[in-house]
Amino acid sequence: MESVHFPRSFEHISRAYAEVYAAAQMAQWYYDDTNGIQYFSKSYSTIFELANEDELVSETLINKIHPDDKERVLKVLEYARKHKSSFNLIYRILLPEGKLKYIKAHGKCARLSEKEVMYGVVLDITEMEEQRNRVHVLADNLMRSNRDLEQFAFVASHDLQEPLRKIRAFGDLLLNNATDELSVESQFYIERMRDASERMQTLIEDLLIFSRLSMHEVRHQPVDLNLIVNEIIEGLRELLLDTKATVAIEGLTTVEGNESLLRQLFQNLISNALKFTRENIPLKLEITGRLFRAVEAPWLNNREKADVLEIIIKDNGIGFDQKHANKIFDLFGRLHNHNKYKGTGIGLALCKKVVEYHQGLIQAESEVDKGAKFKILLPIKQQPQ
Repeated sequence: MESVHFPRSFEHISRAYAEVYAAAQMAQWYYDDTNGIQYFSKSYSTIFELANEDELVSETLINKIHPDDKERVLKVLEYARKHKSSFNLIYRILLPEGKLKYIKAHGKCARLSEKEVMYGVVLDITEMEEQRNRVHVLADNLMRSNRDLEQFAFVASHDLQEPLRKIRAFGDLLLNNATDELSVESQFYIERMRDASERMQTLIEDLLIFSRLSMHEVRHQPVDLNLIVNEIIEGLRELLLDTKATVAIEGLTTVEGNESLLRQLFQNLISNALKFTRENIPLKLEITGRLFRAVEAPWLNNREKADVLEIIIKDNGIGFDQKHANKIFDLFGRLHNHNKYKGTGIGLALCKKVVEYHQGLIQAESEVDKGAKFKILLPIKQQPQ
């Protein structure tokens, strides 16, 4: 029988492991509590920035733990020693000149061959923690900036309404009381002024809705989407009859949400379909719902599967180039001239915000002159935030 020859010595393999641990900024340790034997791998010197290997003793390493963390670390170690259990720790060490490092430690206390031993590894996670802290700071700054912008939009919208009302009122007075004294050209300019002020009023009202949605907590309750959509259609009955439009509704059900916001969502999407029709071609609007049970919903935090309602709103209108599918959801993201198609450019941005408030997704698909299709995914139950 042939003998087996190993290509590397045990010492060589140990050195290779040591190099791997060092590259990963990780170090090993072992402590025999019974015999007072301590072992710390050389990587400890690098991580703890020790001047020489003689400092590789537990007392020195413990003394480098940040004063605010030391008591907690020692309590965890004492508990693990007493109960012969594993432990996981993240703590800080304080180095010369006030330098801080973050350390992650994994270890275990056990009784082996009548000996009380502790062993484990430590990992330098300073770069990771600093990056995490930077992300938190940036996120906090972004949230504060968004709140400031939303507050500004809310206040500015309120402050703008009063002078705007006066502009409209004086324009109406001129047209109603001084028509005979005004030239045709002057009357035309006043009409243009009134149209512009009306658009401004609509814009301000939409901004107020948008800012309120950002600033206030949304309360949820069961909402019958079929009932909401039918009520919207009923309110538009005269316009639908005049334009010979047809609407088909199927498969909508009840979801958990805010009734007012969900009504605004469907009102905006249905109004858009009525607005962006092709010339001399009556609107055909289809609103369908389909329920998916326990499906993957990766956009929902901490929930692997959920019951989700897929809503499709499809029309045969003018459509748009698919390259603009994301732009249309931007605030003021208009694709068409407001002289031909009235609007503020806020409606679809509001739709997106409403859907996101309900932990859902909204997407758009379209081709020019081939209609548009909006796909909405809404969870049946809202997940606690």
